[in-house]
Amino acid sequence: MESTLRVPTRKREHMGNAIRIRKYTLNSLATLTVYIDKCITDLNYLQDNGIEIDEMYYDLIYDFNLLLSDNLEVRNYKEYKQIKNYVKRADIVLESAFQDKDPGPIISSFDKLKRNLIKLNVLKKTN
Repeated sequence: MESTLRVPTRKREHMGNAIRIRKYTLNSLATLTVYIDKCITDLNYLQDNGIEIDEMYYDLIYDFNLLLSDNLEVRNYKEYKQIKNYVKRADIVLESAFQDKDPGPIISSFDKLKRNLIKLNVLKKTN
């Protein structure tokens, strides 16, 4: 049975745009969250195996996660694909840092990722 509800064209377009933005934002947030989780897991592993991990690293990751949760807005597929590419590059740095047992590059990869997201203009506000 078809719905008899007619949504005005302008409202349909607005709804479509809002849904696309939400979809790309949530997909990007999921990709970024997997990366953040991997960073935390790797830092924990290094710490459990005798590498000293400064608490500041976890604070930076936590702040980055909050920034993404509160401010990420991905408007189109092109931005989404670019974010995936940024995360792939950051993941390469993460793998290298993990194998070298050096937590420093993990945080620098976060900083680079954050700067790339700011440059891409997908963070609504950055402090």
